[in-house]
Amino acid sequence: MSQQQKTFRAIEVGDGSDGRWAAHAQPLWPLAEEWMTEESRTPEGADLARKLFEAHMPELVPVLDRLARQLDHPEVETFLFSPGSRTVAIGRAD
Repeated sequence: MSQQQKTFRAIEVGDGSDGRWAAHAQPLWPLAEEWMTEESRTPEGADLARKLFEAHMPELVPVLDRLARQLDHPEVETFLFSPGSRTVAIGRAD
């Protein structure tokens, strides 16, 4: 079995509404697109992922919606909500 190394970095984004998160995430978007699976790129995959968030972590849905509105990419909501992507971007609302 191969060993993988991951690096996590925290950034201060406040409540996610002032653009700091978008300024950080915008240049990383091309990398994020590479991590998305085919399933996560479909409307059905996005709907399923959203329903799972609504059922199991409803407190995150408004945060993810707020973050998604800041990026100008059609698949950003699918990416943030999708269990099929290989990364998850979550902000914390205070």
